[in-house]
Amino acid sequence: MVREATNQVRLACLLTACTRLLRPGGCLVLIVAVPAGTIGTPENFSPLAAAAANVGLGYLQHIVAVTADTDADTFAYHVTDAELLALA
Repeated sequence: MVREATNQVRLACLLTACTRLLRPGGCLVLIVAVPAGTIGTPENFSPLAAAAANVGLGYLQHIVAVTADTDADTFAYHVTDAELLALA
């Protein structure tokens, strides 16, 4: 119970910092990982969405779930054709 409360405070601090850094029209991407050797299962992210709303991050359009290695991977969001060609 104490650990849960501590995690909620830490999450609120992280999201508050994100609101200060996020540009108008920008996107905030949060990455959630599971410990090595653990199989990921569906999770309830309602508490995360509620914490985000509490600090003013109220617009949640899409949640994307991806399983991938992270070495040299790139997440491209709303790229132009020229940017895609540059990545190639």
